[in-house]
Amino acid sequence: MNDEEHLGTLLRSWGHFPAGTDDDFNCLVHEVMSALHEGSDRETLEAVIQNEFFCHQGTYGPVEEIMNVAKTISDWWSTKNPI
Repeated sequence: MNDEEHLGTLLRSWGHFPAGTDDDFNCLVHEVMSALHEGSDRETLEAVIQNEFFCHQGTYGPVEEIMNVAKTISDWWSTKNPI
């Protein structure tokens, strides 16, 4: 499983991004993966996920759940890519 597939699995297991189409979900995966490659911290990941949620759903997402999934992603990425 490559990094994008693993990230997609983490985001799908979260279950709170009600993407209407695969394009919406793929956009989320792309934006989060780009942020990870840029060295973004957990708080930035939260902002990226919230922005994607708002852009595709027209409303803000569940803050606590976004914080949790951003932490899960950040922990996974840190373990995979230690400093």
